[in-house]
Amino acid sequence: MSDSLLPDLTASGSPNNGHRSTNDGLQKDDVESHHGGFFRIDCRLWRKVPDWGINSAAAYLVLASGTGHSNRGTSWSTQSVMTYAGMGWERAKESIECLIRDGFIQPAASHTKGKPRYEIASFDEYLTKDNPSFKPGRYDLALLSEIQSGKQPIGKRKSSRAESLEDEGWLWRDLNREFRLPADIPQDSTCYYIWLPNTIVTGTSRGEESPLHRLRATGRWELLSLFVDLYAAQNLRDDGGISPQVMAQPFERRELGRQRGYTVWGFKPTEILCRWGAPFEAAIWHLGTKAERSQRFHNSIDLLKRLGLLSFVPHIFENRGYAAEPIHPFGVGGIGEVPIEDEIGDAAFDAACSLTSLRDRKEAELAGFKYFCPISNTKPFAQMLGIARLTYRPHTRRTGAWMAKLQESGPALIESFNELVSKAQATAIDKRLGLLKTA
Repeated sequence: MSDSLLPDLTASGSPNNGHRSTNDGLQKDDVESHHGGFFRIDCRLWRKVPDWGINSAAAYLVLASGTGHSNRGTSWSTQSVMTYAGMGWERAKESIECLIRDGFIQPAASHTKGKPRYEIASFDEYLTKDNPSFKPGRYDLALLSEIQSGKQPIGKRKSSRAESLEDEGWLWRDLNREFRLPADIPQDSTCYYIWLPNTIVTGTSRGEESPLHRLRATGRWELLSLFVDLYAAQNLRDDGGISPQVMAQPFERRELGRQRGYTVWGFKPTEILCRWGAPFEAAIWHLGTKAERSQRFHNSIDLLKRLGLLSFVPHIFENRGYAAEPIHPFGVGGIGEVPIEDEIGDAAFDAACSLTSLRDRKEAELAGFKYFCPISNTKPFAQMLGIARLTYRPHTRRTGAWMAKLQESGPALIESFNELVSKAQATAIDKRLGLLKTA
């Protein structure tokens, strides 16, 4: 697709099917039925997941989910890891021991063998954990000096060495993935938290297998790591999901007709696009040829969709550019949608059908254009874009603001589409009456 909304992206993935498509697995209401709230983890620690292994990473999420308002102390232990991550006793116990050994958690002061209590280590505590001492060489010191002066490593050699220094605790990276010295860590480091819904660990009241259990069962640590990192990229309030600058699904459009100040467009989903930055910065996403990297991305996104953890929700945007704002969602019955989005999609689809002929719609459908929407002629460059959205949502203020905005604007949108249908029906009746009078 030329002139893409997301230029310089690598294409992969497969399109969704038809307007009334649904996903297998959870129901949409499941994501709202749990009242356990959310928890947080530090993204700088989470980036070390490859070193932990998938079992230890899963155990870490379980323990973090079991913390209280401080997001630090937890009474959850081996039994909880067994229950929520689907692990056996020995592997669950060993995973917790590995996390303690490597400094990611620590026994609390009240910890006993009969009543285990743990604390999630802060990033500062992790940096000061007892490790074999590492002394940077001359080249390392020069690199550290450059970073301290505000320069970022350029080139494969410097970047690789900076990553090694990060592993040794001499460097860390912020959310923009820029290297910083530990001394530059702000006292209030809340901007490095990833907020996660407890339901990804516990599941919902419907009793389904938890997302964490499903992900751990795949045996793919990079999939679990990506799943969590996607939450850092999701902003429901501003983007309706994961930022389209991270990944999105563009649509091709075809004009079906014009009536009453509207152009009816048919949209056909095309390949999913991604940008090879955060959250796709782990080494595994950059191994192999371009085709191999694209296939790896495609397989991972497809698997997250099949597991019921990710979907792409179509939205109408002003245009294809970076500065474009979404006009409204176009729900298609997907798992990640809320009912009002589905109602908007239905109303838009019905309005489009009332303004076009059956013949034109059939021709469009045969060519793959199955999503129909009337758009005001004042938006001649409007486009549809599928926004990636995680199924389980943390009940944060941003989520609340997004939901409130939908509930406020949705009814008016639906009413405007319904008015188009009513006017089209009235016009059709007038034409029939006119024909009868002439006859």
